[in-house]
Amino acid sequence: MGRTFLSFLGTNRYVASYYYLNGQGIGPVTFVQEALVRMLCKDWHENDRICIFCTKDAEERNWQDKAESQRANFENGLYSRLLALNLKPKIEKISIPEGRSEEEILNIFQIVFETLEENDHIIFDITHSFRSLPMLNLVVLNYAKFLKNIRLEGIYYGAFEVLGNPREVKKNIPLEKRNAPIFDLTPYAKLLEWSWAVSDFVRYGHTKHLKELVEEKINPILAQTAGADETAKALKKLVKALDNLSNNILCNRGKKILEQQSFEELIEDLETAELLPPFRPLLKKIKEKTAGFKQDEIKNGFVAAKWCLDHGLIPQGITILEETIISFFCEKYGLNMQKKDDRELISQVIQVRANNLPKNEWKGILKRRQEIAEKIFQTLPEEVCKFFKNLAQVRNDINHGGFNKDARGYQKFNQHLKDYLQEAHRLIWAD
Repeated sequence: MGRTFLSFLGTNRYVASYYYLNGQGIGPVTFVQEALVRMLCKDWHENDRICIFCTKDAEERNWQDKAESQRANFENGLYSRLLALNLKPKIEKISIPEGRSEEEILNIFQIVFETLEENDHIIFDITHSFRSLPMLNLVVLNYAKFLKNIRLEGIYYGAFEVLGNPREVKKNIPLEKRNAPIFDLTPYAKLLEWSWAVSDFVRYGHTKHLKELVEEKINPILAQTAGADETAKALKKLVKALDNLSNNILCNRGKKILEQQSFEELIEDLETAELLPPFRPLLKKIKEKTAGFKQDEIKNGFVAAKWCLDHGLIPQGITILEETIISFFCEKYGLNMQKKDDRELISQVIQVRANNLPKNEWKGILKRRQEIAEKIFQTLPEEVCKFFKNLAQVRNDINHGGFNKDARGYQKFNQHLKDYLQEAHRLIWAD
């Protein structure tokens, strides 16, 4: 893993100024790259790199010295100035075309991508990224995140233009008063990553990307602040709860699903925190996605089964729905839903009610606990029992892996779960 500073060099005759980032000032310097390198790369090592992309024109005007190029704007170009800093990272000039055609733009894309190395940590200066390059580079960096596992550590923009037109600045503003800000745009890149992670969760129920962002972005903040950053703590707590929910559903952990906490309070803690305004709609998406889950409610199982239908977890959904119905009737008849005998009793009573099995043919737990079994039998609606019997048959087919003689084709299970959810809502959970 190495660190890489990426920047594009322009062709203008730049005007010297002081640059400021997070209260730190550097200057006077002519090239914003010199200021950023002095601020951000001073502790880098030999295996790190400073990569400057140059067109032929930019190379002749601003990379080379007057002694090398008759077209040079300055006695000392950017390369000489970077060398004079005596830093350890390698300094590389990388030639690119002008980007005046689709073919040249594709070429730039490929050059930037090939410059990046596996597991690189990237700092990106976009100050002189002209025309379509900012958009292009955002695409190539995200492309490389997937293919080369790079990590974008920072995006910066030197805003000299806040001082005015370069000619007027040089003429009217004394050097010691030319204070140009460097904008840290990194939070917006992080926002893009969070939006993708939230999209993964909302669309597919996946929390892997959210967990990775907590590890990469949030844990270091908590380490640096000794756990005192309230926003970081609240965000980590929310992601942990989302991950628990997702994995409990994936692994059919019914008891944990029924005990699932409400997400409203967790999200409200973040809605009042200091966040970029564009982050709030992401929280709204999470709030909408988790709105059905309440604190310690049996209906959480029904909501989880609907979640499974939405995300293609059909075996889990059918299993969760059946076990949730058993839990519902355990609670209704004062039984312990965590006790195996009580759950078996409910299941057996429902089956004999659906099959109209005479009491003189009852066996096992029905005979051992006949008094309560008869009470449940008399009050259970027959329609509910027949519905449950069909649901149990489908679950049995799934659990036997399709090896039963009359096994259903996979195409039918999605519709089965959809139909059974509708029936369960009508028969049991209709408001």
